[in-house]
Amino acid sequence: MPDLDEPAPALDEPSSARSTAVRTPAPASVHVDLSEVRASREAAAYDEGQVSETCQRWIMRVPHVIGCHNTVLGEQRFQRLLGERASGARAMEVGCGTGVTASKLSSLGASSVYAFDVSHRQIEQARAEFGDLAGVTFAVQDADAPMAGQFDLIVGRSILHHVDFRSILPRLFEENLAPGGRMLFMEPMSHPLTLAFHRFVRGAHTPDEWPITPADVAWLRERFAARVMPINLLSFPAGAFSSFVFSSADNPLTRLADSIDGRLERRRRLMARGRQGIVVVDRPPVRP
Repeated sequence: MPDLDEPAPALDEPSSARSTAVRTPAPASVHVDLSEVRASREAAAYDEGQVSETCQRWIMRVPHVIGCHNTVLGEQRFQRLLGERASGARAMEVGCGTGVTASKLSSLGASSVYAFDVSHRQIEQARAEFGDLAGVTFAVQDADAPMAGQFDLIVGRSILHHVDFRSILPRLFEENLAPGGRMLFMEPMSHPLTLAFHRFVRGAHTPDEWPITPADVAWLRERFAARVMPINLLSFPAGAFSSFVFSSADNPLTRLADSIDGRLERRRRLMARGRQGIVVVDRPPVRP
């Protein structure tokens, strides 16, 4: 884990461990070494550290951020996009954690779910909770490792910002995503409060993670014609502040912020500035 006293990166820039160089595909031999080191650090942070617990404690200090209408709408949108493609799908979940989304895919009718994570501890928890679901397989695996087979739906929540996705996503798209398939992710974005959280609360984050940046969003749109939908623009600070002022997440301040967010989310330059964002990549079907 990083030392809390070490110099922090400037806002809106990746840390030294999560440098812009890492976001640019490296030569094959160098990339393999970097990915193995990164995967080892990530696994240790979750298996031996307290990253999840620390992050959750901070989130619970401002519960109205999670409970406000804009966050709820964002989650509903993600679930709708998931449900559009889940029934009968061969699904893959990248960075499955404790298996909650994998179980959701199963309940939505996916024909099979291959879910993996680098954390042994979280995979053990996933198997204990959901291991008896038919067609669902949990595995310890690094996202950089080559995958076998094709999938109709590739899903991840808060995973891209942990990995070298500019190398991983093209491979998944070209080798594993079936024609007509969808890749769907929900990721932390570069909202000023998110960047400050990463900078000053280092114990709540792994050494290699960094929110998705405007340059990343531009790359996703150019490379895949991705749709990017921000969640919590103004409603992020409004939800945080209202947690100390109002008893309910549904309050005048969060309702006002949500109405403004509904207009702001359509502005392209703000796509990477939400607390989170939904990333949708649809592969065209093969035409006869």
